[in-house]
Amino acid sequence: QKGYRVLRAKVEEHFDIKIPGQWCADYFKPTNNAYQKDFESSALQVQLDTAWHKARLRNDGQAGFVLELYVYVPKPVEATTTLRRDTAARIREQMPRVAEMLRKQGITAGPATQNYMAVTQARLPDGPVVPNNTTFQRVQHVDTRQAAIDSAMQEGQQVATAECHLVRVKIQGVPVAMVVKISDIRSALGLPDYSLRYHFESPQRFPHLLLLAT
Repeated sequence: QKGYRVLRAKVEEHFDIKIPGQWCADYFKPTNNAYQKDFESSALQVQLDTAWHKARLRNDGQAGFVLELYVYVPKPVEATTTLRRDTAARIREQMPRVAEMLRKQGITAGPATQNYMAVTQARLPDGPVVPNNTTFQRVQHVDTRQAAIDSAMQEGQQVATAECHLVRVKIQGVPVAMVVKISDIRSALGLPDYSLRYHFESPQRFPHLLLLAT
């Protein structure tokens, strides 16, 4: 009774609640057995009037007239959660992406953190997600401690290979700090002309990372 414009507005309102901003043209099904390709999108007002008048030919007449509305909406696309194999090639592929992602988000990360993230991202679909779980925090701590150890070892190596060292000697019972040449001390003590300290070589870093990420 209120007309086609009111009907369309009501249908569009309900449709917009489900999928905002995706309202499409409405169609009229001319017969019960009509295929979807035969639905009409033009002159709907005339078609509705025709259907209303044809209702008089039924047993119950217009009193039993029912207008069924079918609204076709696109099926929502579900986010994929398919896990991938964390192959070596896949991990190497993720390394530059992880480094760029961390740089943009201002996160300081060392080799352990980046390797853990690369393994994690290699298993997941491509995305800019930065993990913030306990393992991620632990490998960040590992990187911090490793950086401190590397710095201390580098300083120790520099001292061990230096030409001169600061030593303390007693002169008339008073300790005095003096810089002496290491080669002179070796000659005086009969020591070989090379350092007796074992040259430290860092082992293969973080062989446990793949276990942490599992």
